[in-house]
Amino acid sequence: MLARGHACSEQGQEDNCWNEAWKGSHEPVVFGWKVKVATGQQSDGVRHNGIVNTTLEPMNMEVSGIDRLLAPPLDRELKRYTVLAYAQRMQERFTSRRLYPYLDLLGQCVRELRSWGEQRDRMDAGMPKELIAIDLKRLRFSYSSGAEKPDALSVIDETIALALPELTRTLGTGNELRSELLDGIQFTPVGVMPLYANEGYLMLRQGSEARVYTYALHRVFAGMEGSAHMNLTTRFVSTYTIGLASTYEQIKRELTRAFAWPNPAAFAFEAQKPLPPVETFLPLAKQLVYAELVRNVA
Repeated sequence: MLARGHACSEQGQEDNCWNEAWKGSHEPVVFGWKVKVATGQQSDGVRHNGIVNTTLEPMNMEVSGIDRLLAPPLDRELKRYTVLAYAQRMQERFTSRRLYPYLDLLGQCVRELRSWGEQRDRMDAGMPKELIAIDLKRLRFSYSSGAEKPDALSVIDETIALALPELTRTLGTGNELRSELLDGIQFTPVGVMPLYANEGYLMLRQGSEARVYTYALHRVFAGMEGSAHMNLTTRFVSTYTIGLASTYEQIKRELTRAFAWPNPAAFAFEAQKPLPPVETFLPLAKQLVYAELVRNVA
């Protein structure tokens, strides 16, 4: 019989990495914002990851980077330290190989900063300017730079000019780390693959422990015109101990008996380096299996 771990307390961890991110901390301070953590038991009497309720007062910077960077008070020195602290915070996440949701949030922040910069350029171009000279030989007109900008807009422009290259470099570091870690994950099917492989199991092994998830590939329709894209969802099942007498094939057989799912698709993943299971290993495994399934569909 395979050694099987508890499933109820880890259910849905892939959809909420914040519990593990703040696990074991009690009212930490993030960028000066206090994190209220209440520990104990829920009404069902089960302790879930040591955290019952977590509130951020207000939402921490990693959740709304662009708002925190450009929100009042618009003080030059404060914004400079805020940008550098945000970049350092993200770099610390990548140094500890914690990719998600930080890589996506940082990418969104960079895109929004670029959009803000473009809007400011269009705003400046549309400002009324005074004609100050005419070059008749070259048929060129020279204009003044326009009315003096309010101090608040100047601070925003300076913040964008500082933040965009700094965060772009940090984002590049995160993307390079993602590529490196993806290359270090061995990815193989388990047993005989069925013709229909859009649903099945993912087995993520580190050391002697394998975390098992179900996966399902769905076609999602969005927008008025019904444009479609594929979406891969996962759900935690349980943890198994891998040994000489307990292989991936045996785990697959036990899952088949337990859930009456004849010959499900199953994939095994092994990482060369230790990876945070929720913030890195599972998202990368999902990307690998998604690419494999979409390629076969195409």
